[in-house]
Amino acid sequence: MAFTLKPGQVSQIVRTPYGYHLIKCTGVKPPPTFEEAKQDLRQLYQRMYFKQDQQKYLAGLESEVHFTQHDSVTSLLWAAVDSAESHKDSSWTARISPSLGAATVMSIGGRTVSVDSLVSLLKSNPAMQTAKPTRLALADEAQKISENIVFAAKADLLVHTDPMFASLMNQYADGLLLYQIEQDRVWNSVAGNDSLLHIFFESHRDSYTFPDRVKFSQIHLLTAEDAAAAHRLLKGGMTMESIVTYDSLRLRSPDMSSVTFGRHGTALTRDAMKTLDGIGKQMNVDGAMSIELIAHVDTIRRVADSTLQASRQAAIADYLTRTQGVGAGRIHRVEQPLPAAHDARTRKARAESGLRIDIRAMGRRPVVNGRVAAFVLADSADARARVADSLAAGDCSAPLKYGDGYVIVRLDGREPARRKTYEEAAGEVSSAYQELESKRLTDEWMKELRSAFPVVEHREVLDQALAQHP
Repeated sequence: MAFTLKPGQVSQIVRTPYGYHLIKCTGVKPPPTFEEAKQDLRQLYQRMYFKQDQQKYLAGLESEVHFTQHDSVTSLLWAAVDSAESHKDSSWTARISPSLGAATVMSIGGRTVSVDSLVSLLKSNPAMQTAKPTRLALADEAQKISENIVFAAKADLLVHTDPMFASLMNQYADGLLLYQIEQDRVWNSVAGNDSLLHIFFESHRDSYTFPDRVKFSQIHLLTAEDAAAAHRLLKGGMTMESIVTYDSLRLRSPDMSSVTFGRHGTALTRDAMKTLDGIGKQMNVDGAMSIELIAHVDTIRRVADSTLQASRQAAIADYLTRTQGVGAGRIHRVEQPLPAAHDARTRKARAESGLRIDIRAMGRRPVVNGRVAAFVLADSADARARVADSLAAGDCSAPLKYGDGYVIVRLDGREPARRKTYEEAAGEVSSAYQELESKRLTDEWMKELRSAFPVVEHREVLDQALAQHP
């Protein structure tokens, strides 16, 4: 029904097993192009047709190379290993008799594969090192081995019937042989011992030096707001190390604290101000942190008690805003009813709750990303090193955008240019020695090859050919 409609049309009532429906055509989408549908078609083919086509192709190859799987021998093999009690190689093949081991399980052309040969291939297969040697697992791996044998036989046929394929295989074999010879003649002989590397280092001493360098420390911060807060703390006298320590302690501090007032009072005590100063400092460091001021209200005397508690909340909010610069939008006020008084203990708890405002910290997160990190870099290595080079020893920079966040750097000292010690240059020395030695060995090898297999260049023929085809 839907495919008979034009855009904007609504169908008649349609009945289905799920009920009655009205269908409206909102638009017509043309079928995808081949390029648009190619990925979906590939996945559909893989899911529905690939396995069948692969089996047909393998069956054709098996017939072409005269491959035979001897099912009766295969059944005897699986029966011998199926009941193995251990997964170790020494036990799962223990029940294979010598006569069964010598039996032919596969044949291809005039060649045969014995049970012992198949078992040896199965044991050397990495997939079987940890897998349980069940009949299903072994049969699956044996099938893969038989497929590889069939493909190898087909490749042997192609070498004799397809000149291009034969040439390609010869080039491949020659390349592998050349690579192995080069490994033996050059790379396996390059590695130098410590004495040779020391001699090489001393003979190239001036090549391994440090330029003028700066030693600096840094703290990493994720946002500009965090960087500005850390910078304020540094200007206020804190060190990078103390900021990191404070940030860690702040995250581990309790989420709940409280401020206690006198009976019917709204004035903040010294202890209350000290508590609020600590909370305000945390909020100035962590711009994402907010607080709830929780007032416990007597529901029996709700109006009077609510007014008193609201005044206390206002006193706390005013103090944080006025003395700590905390934005009013980060201070939230909530009320909770006092618990019912059933005995002396609950009456005492009720009386204590009515004298305080609880403060819940919310949204805390780390401001400093990691610890204080130390670096020794050339004074022009990167933006951090250049900023550090502009500072006096012990001074800290303004926040600097760097990588995925911001950094503040502190100049710890300077190191003038100097020669590297052997230990400092060891990696460079080893790499340079290997490069130089490999070139020397390669040159010697090529000299031997040219002597054994001289090549005569007829440059006049090449020049004549180039002259004819400018």
